[in-house]
Amino acid sequence: MRALVNKKVQTLPQEPGVYFFRNAKNAVLYVGKAKNLRKRVSSYFQHSSLASDKEKMVTEIVDLECMIVHSETEALLLETSMIKKYRPQYNIVLKDDRNFSYIKVTVQESFPRVFVVRQMIADGSKYFGPFLSIASVYETLRVLRTLFPFRTCTNMPKRPCLEYHLGRCVAPCAIEEGRQEYPQLIAEVCAFLRGDAAFLLRALEQKMQTAARRFEYEKAARFRDQITAIRRVMSKQHVISLHDESQDVVSVAKFGVHAAVHIFFVRRGQVSGQAKFPLEHVESADESQILEAFLAQYYTQVAELPKEVIVPHPVSAALRGIKCTVPKRGHKRKLLLMGQKNALAFVQATYAHKKINVQHTHQSLEELQTILHLSTLPRRIEVYDISNIQGYEAVGSMIVFVEGKARKDQYRKFKIHSIDTPNDFAMLQEVLFRRFKRHREWGTPNLLLIDGGKGQLSSVIQVLDALGIQIPAAALAKREEDIFVQHRDAKNNVQKFPFSFQSIRLPKDSPTLLLLRRMRDEAHRFAIEFYRKRHRKVLTRSLLDEVPGIGPQRKKALLNRFGSVQNIARASDLELLSLIGVQATQAIRSFL
Repeated sequence: MRALVNKKVQTLPQEPGVYFFRNAKNAVLYVGKAKNLRKRVSSYFQHSSLASDKEKMVTEIVDLECMIVHSETEALLLETSMIKKYRPQYNIVLKDDRNFSYIKVTVQESFPRVFVVRQMIADGSKYFGPFLSIASVYETLRVLRTLFPFRTCTNMPKRPCLEYHLGRCVAPCAIEEGRQEYPQLIAEVCAFLRGDAAFLLRALEQKMQTAARRFEYEKAARFRDQITAIRRVMSKQHVISLHDESQDVVSVAKFGVHAAVHIFFVRRGQVSGQAKFPLEHVESADESQILEAFLAQYYTQVAELPKEVIVPHPVSAALRGIKCTVPKRGHKRKLLLMGQKNALAFVQATYAHKKINVQHTHQSLEELQTILHLSTLPRRIEVYDISNIQGYEAVGSMIVFVEGKARKDQYRKFKIHSIDTPNDFAMLQEVLFRRFKRHREWGTPNLLLIDGGKGQLSSVIQVLDALGIQIPAAALAKREEDIFVQHRDAKNNVQKFPFSFQSIRLPKDSPTLLLLRRMRDEAHRFAIEFYRKRHRKVLTRSLLDEVPGIGPQRKKALLNRFGSVQNIARASDLELLSLIGVQATQAIRSFL
């Protein structure tokens, strides 16, 4: 394998790009960028001064590939995208970047909307963020709605709605005054989101005075209330400079094998907010390496860049034209140190919380092993549930918890094929049979947990016995939340035939019961979600789905043109021919 890798290294182009190292399972171990791909990749196999984790990584490499780009900047952006996609074991990874949210202002529309999105796209809109917490995004929107009466409707109505009558929208859909006022309103929303409160206050005070001079006292009162609310928000902000500065103050802290980054957002000379980011795969990285990796990933996702980023260590890579400063003294240095204290406190608290959670979870698993008389600790638990209404579009779910944590990449969904009447027992048997007959490569659980009671548990045990599989199984009932297991005799042996069950009732506040309940509820949520998705698809089916040659595009075109299946059936041959062609028209005439 190493000879093959060495050959590939020698054939790599001497151009900028991104490279991928893969292991024997074809999983991506590491993603990196390079100005010269051949030179950079070959350095891993020639130098003996690699960090310990990189030395270990090199021993695991069995294949590599690369993607050529035009410039180093493109390589940086692509590297960030690939790290987010693969989350490789040997890359420092921004832990929560998949959860970023943005506030989107659709300035390309005549009357822009303001709402939350998960990613930015090049559609002409303005984006503000990223926000790490979705709760903080909605809190920001809530504040915006109290200050600025912008529209929240997806489609513009033809007359003023309830929001207008409640004073929460200026109704640009129907009121001429609202149409004239709306562009300035959106400009003020954007100023607020940029942190440009001084500009906003000046504009609002001028509007208040103008309204008062025109004897429009209700409007003047609304502007006055906006000014008061904004000043209340500003009073919570700490002024650090009298200059008109736009800066991010980025601090790093490492505690053992954990690390975090803290950012103070300085806008118009005021600290307008902060954010904390945990990072993964930092065991052998120092603070400067962590900082470089974070900056490369974070600032490719930021909607509006600051003019300056204040950092504790020199940065080698250019950040989309941002000026990076390493202060030695003064208020910038003080703010940097304050951020470092915040980052250290955050990473220590996160580590302590995680450690306590691990200890509690392990104790719960040990108690579960004891009360269920399991031979081994139930490190891997599979939980099953069925969702249907009178047998219609029935589905099953399998979720997996490993060491007490949900492993969503191992969740599985099942469509029920063998039965269409309300029989949860038979449905469970189908799911379990398919899982253990066809998919043993998914691994062997230490425990099966069923959402249900004695009947569901009995059905599962019958399948396991028929397949000759010995895996402990238990059921958790919903009402009293009793745990049902097979009855054991005086010698602690499971009574096989006839099936006999015993119930175990734990205290309502028992950590073990809470863990079991969390697993059962997660299986139920996953099953319900899948059922609703299937049900929605069924509701949107039409006779057109049965017509050969009519796919989604033609179906959409026909319904957009004629409105309903009845109108399509009444349409003339000429109308249909001009839209979908001869063969599809003939098929429609045969079926409708």
